[in-house]
Amino acid sequence: MKQKKFSTKDSFLKDSLFLIQQIEEAFKNVYLPPLEKIGENLWEYDMEIIIAEYWNYHDDWKKISMEVLGTGDELPLFSKEAYPFFLAAYMTSTIKRFYEDNTMLMYLIYDLTWPVGEKEFFDSHKEKESLLTNKQRFATKCFLEFVKRYTDDDEFYSLAEKTLASGIYDNYGKNTLVQ
Repeated sequence: MKQKKFSTKDSFLKDSLFLIQQIEEAFKNVYLPPLEKIGENLWEYDMEIIIAEYWNYHDDWKKISMEVLGTGDELPLFSKEAYPFFLAAYMTSTIKRFYEDNTMLMYLIYDLTWPVGEKEFFDSHKEKESLLTNKQRFATKCFLEFVKRYTDDDEFYSLAEKTLASGIYDNYGKNTLVQ
């Protein structure tokens, strides 16, 4: 069982804002790819939904509202070209509603920890992660550290801890965002 560190509301808010700024900076030049390169395992129906819901935001992932993003269960379905765009949007939205609704956190943490947990998803995830810049990988690492520090869910804590301990993100910066 995890040992929850004492943290105040002020430190959570400070770390939240700082991490969101880190993500925004790391993913500032990320755009939605052309429509034919958005999804890997999407059916025609799913493509129609994506076009209707997301295409209006193709130039700026920060404009996508939390309501439009939904729960985050679609993230694994996006192509490697679309993955950075949606990863940034899901990470910042998850931070903004961290204690309100953990459904998005659940899907996001499972997506980010697949290489550690389930071998069949490793190759697909590795390919998507390979398109992230060093700054983007570092921001993702910092997001996992944030989850580890602030989550009340033992499973999320364990998955974040296991992923960080695996060294997946160690090549992309030894510093940590959340102290």
